[in-house]
Amino acid sequence: MILNQFQNLEKADWIIINTFHKLKEEVIDCMEKFLPVKAIGPTIPSMYLDKRHQDDKDYGLSVFKPITDVCMKWLNERASRSVVYVSFGSLVELGAQQMEELAHGLKTSNKYFLWMVRSSEEAKLPNKFLEETSKKGLIVS
Repeated sequence: MILNQFQNLEKADWIIINTFHKLKEEVIDCMEKFLPVKAIGPTIPSMYLDKRHQDDKDYGLSVFKPITDVCMKWLNERASRSVVYVSFGSLVELGAQQMEELAHGLKTSNKYFLWMVRSSEEAKLPNKFLEETSKKGLIVS
């Protein structure tokens, strides 16, 4: 999927990046030598800026539909700044050992955690991890 999105770069008039030039100046300057790159961001929904468009709340960058209600209810029951959030995005795929190590770290940290795990990755979670951490963690797939 990642490789395919870059298949026709040489045909693009512009490659638009969601950042601002000063934040990634060295990288963008280097890329501009080879590709027609433009930094146009950060792009932020109107709801978080001027609120002119009340329905404009989504960044539109997620491949999957978030389970907002469940997550927000769970988070609202926790103290502010007390939850570790873990997400590797929609494309990263961890190996079984990496999943086990991460699960062990979250379990032994004794911190609340919200871990976004794709349903296709759930089988890599250690046995009984969900039951053992149900009081401290929320795993969303």
